[in-house]
Amino acid sequence: EWLVTMMDTFMVRGTNSPMQWILDLRTYGLKVHYNSTTPGHVGWMNHDQLLYKDLNFTVRDFKAFIHGLVSTTRQLLYEELLLGSKAGGAAVPEIPWQEIRDDPTQRGHGWNFLQDPRTQWPVAGSQWLSNRVRTEPRLQRQFIETQTGRFRMGAIDSYLQRVVRFREKLCIAVHISGGQP
Repeated sequence: EWLVTMMDTFMVRGTNSPMQWILDLRTYGLKVHYNSTTPGHVGWMNHDQLLYKDLNFTVRDFKAFIHGLVSTTRQLLYEELLLGSKAGGAAVPEIPWQEIRDDPTQRGHGWNFLQDPRTQWPVAGSQWLSNRVRTEPRLQRQFIETQTGRFRMGAIDSYLQRVVRFREKLCIAVHISGGQP
């Protein structure tokens, strides 16, 4: 009798325990899932028109959407995050694409290609933007209080909100154009 009580309490198969009931429900659910078809939502029309639920668009429309998204994201990066200006100021440094090196054998926490000593960067990237804010009068007026010399926290909060908006657009662009799951 004690053995039956222990089996019902701790063992699963062949008992009427709550755990057995849960496993039986899971097994039944998986059987239904793998043996049933679900309705499709995607269709094609006229060789280049995609139909998805209530939406429909052509491949050309989709390409235009991607190009517009990338263009908007690039403009947001240059004008609002790198604080680019057509009215003087430091130009955004060129990225030496052909000279970028990486060491895939590096396994250290936080390592990335920006730290590879073989790549000669035109500026110190970690300090470039803050140096511009400290030295350019236009950016000083925007981010630094003239009398106290302290940073304007409202301007910094606004800047960080633009960073979030940029990252959202970048994630969408990578997901849609890169085919990420």
